Amino acid sequence: MKRKLKLDFKSTEEISKLLKKRRKNLKISQKELSEILGVSQSRISKIENGKFLDDFIFWGKLLKTLKVTQEHIQN
Repeated sequence: MKRKLKLDFKSTEEISKLLKKRRKNLKISQKELSEILGVSQSRISKIENGKFLDDFIFWGKLLKTLKVTQEHIQN
């Protein structure tokens, strides 16, 4: 049985800041992250600025790549 990850964010700005902070903590550049995920660097920039929120499959890959856990989300 798959566990569901409950995402409860107050705003897109909040999740964007979290993702940018995690990327920087992992010392991954926007370019490196875009290459890992197979998207443009521009798309990563837009996500980090709260301007591009898209499909759940992509978000799953992004959260996994940045090692975002339930603890990160709840804190």
